[in-house]
Amino acid sequence: YAAYNKNNNDIVQLLLDHKGIEFGNNVLLKSTKLTEIIIPSKITVIGKSAFQESFLQKITLPESVTTIEDNSFKETKLEEIEIPDSVTLIGAGAFQKCKLLKKVLLSKSITVIDESLFNGCESLEEITMPPSITQINKNAFNGCKKLINIDIPYH
Repeated sequence: YAAYNKNNNDIVQLLLDHKGIEFGNNVLLKSTKLTEIIIPSKITVIGKSAFQESFLQKITLPESVTTIEDNSFKETKLEEIEIPDSVTLIGAGAFQKCKLLKKVLLSKSITVIDESLFNGCESLEEITMPPSITQINKNAFNGCKKLINIDIPYH
């Protein structure tokens, strides 16, 4: 159920069904009114470009989420994000051009930092990476002007 003005990008309130398992592709693409969302506990997948170019500032992801697909949060207004340890895959560009993103706590279950994951995150200062990381793909941190140090713990 969504309550919105004339255009779909003006969603102001979203009540999600707890029966679903996937937050689909492009669901809130370019939404300009919704700034905060709590994802229900049965959702396992955040689809491609689900929140891309929206004004989303805060999101709470449950432990049921296992996959964040490509460009899911690209160009949003997120300032920080905590990825639950249940997440095993974060797609390419998932947080690309999140210019207000300052702090990221990554899941302890991911092994790959995908291509352009944080590309253009100009405000990113702090990222906590798990020892499970075995691969960092190209442009993962390109344009992260405030990121001075990345600590990757040993296994």
